[in-house]
Amino acid sequence: MSQFFRTGKIGWYYTWSSWSNDQGRNLDFVPLLWGKDKLNDWTTAVNGRLKPMFMSKDITHVLGFNEPQEKGQSNMTPQEAKDLWMTHLHPLKTEYGVRLGSPATSSAPSGKNWTQEFLTVCGTDCEVDFIALHYYGTNATDMIAYITDFWTTFQKPIWVTEWACQDFTPKNKQCTQDEVWAYMNKTQTFMDSAPWLERYAWFGALVDNPITSTNDLLTDRGRITTLGQQYIMMNPNDIVQGNSSTSMSTTSSSASSSSSSGLYYPTATSGNETLSYFSSEATALAAESNGQSPSWLGSPAERLRSLMERIVLCITLATVLLLF
Repeated sequence: MSQFFRTGKIGWYYTWSSWSNDQGRNLDFVPLLWGKDKLNDWTTAVNGRLKPMFMSKDITHVLGFNEPQEKGQSNMTPQEAKDLWMTHLHPLKTEYGVRLGSPATSSAPSGKNWTQEFLTVCGTDCEVDFIALHYYGTNATDMIAYITDFWTTFQKPIWVTEWACQDFTPKNKQCTQDEVWAYMNKTQTFMDSAPWLERYAWFGALVDNPITSTNDLLTDRGRITTLGQQYIMMNPNDIVQGNSSTSMSTTSSSASSSSSSGLYYPTATSGNETLSYFSSEATALAAESNGQSPSWLGSPAERLRSLMERIVLCITLATVLLLF
């Protein structure tokens, strides 16, 4: 995934689970309790491998349930969600001081109503720090209005943890590639400028993306697409209103906006992950992680030089052992 780290825009990732990934070791990992079907794994993780990360503050944010108002997703009532929240998520706030994100509803009409009912049932008990949501549609203006309405209604920072130019209505009128480029440009530009929108994640950087292929950030062979280059703002002077003139061989430039980025990629552990943009004041961590890039994020020449240095070291150690 080093091809997505060229501009320093990648800042955090999540995997719809408690599993992190070694490739994201310099990024801010945000675990997610998917729903009641994943409680055993979650409890084991919190009491085991995640505990040192909470204690060391390597994990500072946790996400709630995945599309709880959808029968095909975590599927729970606001009261059921509160009960699970108070048992499995709220203790992480009181013990480790993590910030907690609300259950992320889909953009179906039932989504906002479910979130309102959840917060009403919670009262002051749940201590939700920010609102997570998903949005799928084909009109950028409608999306901007939707997430702005969430901010206006709930008055909490917003995380858009899934979004794409995708029509899930019976009309099934999908975006052309040009329309996806323009949709991403308009919505991403807005989110970068909204002071109340903290983070976002496009769906998706998947080799086998389950939605329309025009939204792909990766090719079938795992190479970054032109849309992926646009997403990380690679050569921002060339990528304007969906212009696709950039290529993989072009030298990347530093991102000029105030955001840091996110995508999806396969993992042997959890199936999918999303690497994601920070927005507004959260960019500090992205800059820090970019400055601490491990050797596998370097250029081919840098990686070769690192490999040769390790070979020389091994030969030197072997020689010393033979002498003794």
